[in-house]
Formats: sequence, structure tokens, C-alpha cells
Amino acid sequence: MVASLPVRARAELLLRQRQGIASPPDLVQFVARMYPGYVWNWHHRLIAELLEQVLAGEVTRLLVALPPRHGKTQLVSRLFPAYVLGRDPSMSVISCSYSAALATRNSREVQRLLSDPRYRAMFPATRLPTPRDTGVTRTADYFELLSVDGRVGSYRAAGVGGSITGMGFRLGIIDDPIKDRSQADSAHYRDLVWEWYTSTFRTRAEPGARIVVISTRWHQDDLVGRLLQNEPGQWEELRLPAIAEGELHPRDPRQPGEALWPERYPIEELQALQRLSAYDWAALYQQRPVPRGGGLFKEEWLTQSLAPPCRRRVWAWDLASKALGDWSAGALVGETDLGYHVLRVERLRGDYPDIKRCVLRCWAEDPADALLVEDAAAGIPLVQELRASTPLPVIPVRP
Repeated sequence: MVASLPVRARAELLLRQRQGIASPPDLVQFVARMYPGYVWNWHHRLIAELLEQVLAGEVTRLLVALPPRHGKTQLVSRLFPAYVLGRDPSMSVISCSYSAALATRNSREVQRLLSDPRYRAMFPATRLPTPRDTGVTRTADYFELLSVDGRVGSYRAAGVGGSITGMGFRLGIIDDPIKDRSQADSAHYRDLVWEWYTSTFRTRAEPGARIVVISTRWHQDDLVGRLLQNEPGQWEELRLPAIAEGELHPRDPRQPGEALWPERYPIEELQALQRLSAYDWAALYQQRPVPRGGGLFKEEWLTQSLAPPCRRRVWAWDLASKALGDWSAGALVGETDLGYHVLRVERLRGDYPDIKRCVLRCWAEDPADALLVEDAAAGIPLVQELRASTPLPVIPVRP
């Protein structure tokens, strides 16, 4: 039966040429044809563009970190493998996730796509085997493909930590290697994931193979963190925080404080999630995991006590540039013979008039020896205005 495949493929290709659809679609077009109701956001199109570069070999190592439920598995672990196998039916693909059950579900969806008449119209040279085809295999988590020239491509689904020996890949996908917080906080489990990647997954890569790792960050020492630390400069990294902050990817069009997918997750809903757990928010939603107990300042360094008499007191303010961006915060710190005491902390989200009123109110309630304001963002006009209109001892600082 395999011998008849080239004849059938050429006939289907001729039919497609007559229908004016001879040229293969790009990934965005492919998704639109298979899922006409697929809801695109700008970040999906950016990921699709990078995946096209992976297929072309322009990017061989791709890391994508983005929040939960933002469409990564459907696009990267289901639609992209089906698209790749349509473009090159001799491709060998291994796709892994945190559990074998999830990986198998992804495999079933890939096979469902390959069986769809719309798919066969776009890619007539790619065909799943049927019971009549001998010498080829098709199961829930592994299948081979029949290509026009008789070569056999393959797709294998596996859980992270599972065995994939006996076969190689030209395209390897790892989607969410960590399931939950308990796995992420286990140093033993993180070591197991790394050992599986280095001794099992990575050794299956054929010459010129491409690897895509797409994940929600859980821990500084998760797989993404270790890849960036141990293989610096080798990975194209796309980090997409739920709320734009800090230094964004050059292709991220947002301003600080804007949501990644506001139509699905409005800024108000994200801010509610942010209030639940600062630790999980930083990792799962902002893709910048921090150590428990603090990063630059450790929680164990701080103690509660009554402040003795202060030699001097200073207000220090760090002001945000956008009303919906980072918090503006001020701290009143006292210097004593026993060290420094944080006497009061204020923070707010607001526009410039709100910030100015808060700074003046705090000074009126707790005057100090100096008023330090970060010489950036909203701090620049505030320093200028307070110096021109008040006698306050304002000092611009660049920390």
C-alpha cells in the first residue's frame, strides 16, 4: 500500500494547484484554516513568527516564558507539530510535558488534526497510516507518517522523566516541565528534570535539531533558569509578563502597566491575582521568580523593634511612571546607634497629582531631615516642582 502513496499525493497536489492553493500556508494561515474561530492576540502572532524561524532553522533554541492559560499549549504543542509534519512529513518530532497523560492528549490532538479533511487539502503529501498500511506504527503516544518519497517521519509524546530512548528527533518540544508548586519547590525534583534533559532528552537530538522550551516560570532554578545559566547565549528567549514591567522584549509593544491579553485577562483581574501571593505572582505571571524570603534583601535580616532616638530621619521615594504600572513607594528611615530602622512605609498607584499629594501629606505628618526622590520617571518633575514651590530639603538621587 505504501507504493501507491506518491501517485495519490501527486494527484492531490494537482487538485490543489487547480484550486489555487498550491503554496503551503504559513503557521498563522494554517491555524486560521483549522480553527476559524481561533482568537489571536499579538503575543500569539509573535510566538508563531518565532516558531516559523525554528522550522526554517534560523532559530535552533527557543525559550518562551508566559503566564498560565495564555494559549501556549494549543499553539506550540498541538498546532505547531501538525504544521511541521505537513511542511515536512519526514520530520521526527518528540514532544514532552510534565506528565505522560498530558503528552498523550497532545498526541491525540495532533493526530486528529492530521486526519481532518482541511489538513489533507493543505498537505496532501502527509498521511497517517491506516490498518491497511504494513510496517508502520500508530498508537496514542507514537505514530509514523508516510511521505511522498517513501521516507517515514514520526511523532513521539512522552512525560518529562519518561523514556524516549531508541529514537531521535529533529524537532524537540518541552511544554511545562513542572506541574505545580510542590514540584517546583523540590530541589530533588528540579535535579531529576535537569538530569532527564541532559542525559535523556538532549542526547536524542540529531545533528541540526531544533529545541523549543515553552513554560510558565516557577522557580529561579527551574529548567528555564538552568538552561539560561548553563547555556548562556545559546537560546532565543521570549519573556512575556502578564503586566508589562521593566525591560521588555524588543517586540513587546506594551507600555508599563498594560496587560498581556486584556481581552481575556483584564488588568483588574490580574491585579486581584497579584494581591493573593507576591511570590507566585512574580514567578507564574511576571516570569521573574524570586527566592522565598526576598532577593536583594533577605526576610531574615529584618526584625521588629521599637526604634531608639534617631540621629536623623530621611524620606526616600521611588516613583512609577504610569498610574497602572509599578507601585510608587516611600520609606521613612531613621539612623540610630544600633542601625537603621524603617519607621513608616507608604505606597500607591496613581497619576502624578496623586503621587505629589501623597508625598506632601507624608512629609506633613512625619517631617524628616531630607526628602530623597529617585531622579527618574515621575521623580524628575516632582523634584523640580518641589524645589520651585516649597522649602523642603529635596535631594534627587540615582541609586
